[in-house]
Amino acid sequence: MINTCFFLSILLLIFLGRFLGLIFSKYKFQSLVGEVIEGIVLSPAGQGVLYPNDNLKIFSQFGIIMLMLLSGLLTDFKSFKEYKKSKRDCGNPGSSFLHNFDFFSALPFLDYRGNLLFS
Repeated sequence: MINTCFFLSILLLIFLGRFLGLIFSKYKFQSLVGEVIEGIVLSPAGQGVLYPNDNLKIFSQFGIIMLMLLSGLLTDFKSFKEYKKSKRDCGNPGSSFLHNFDFFSALPFLDYRGNLLFS
């Protein structure tokens, strides 16, 4: 029973992921977007069709590794040069604002030595 449920879960994930990937690629999206949406919909956080067991957890870790590999292979590094100036103009002020905001919002909770007042 456990092996049958595991294989049915894997087949459902593969075929539905491929189906949604083809639909998304038809509308000029990456097929990866459809596969990720399929995983979210079938997960316990979505519709709750599939619940993780030990075997699915192992395959999910393998799937995350493959997802990272695939997204790295699909990266267009030439576009980094193309948008270099606009990224710099947007990123530097945004990151400096966030760092300053974090620093000054933490000041009321620190004493003069840098230790937390409330622990």
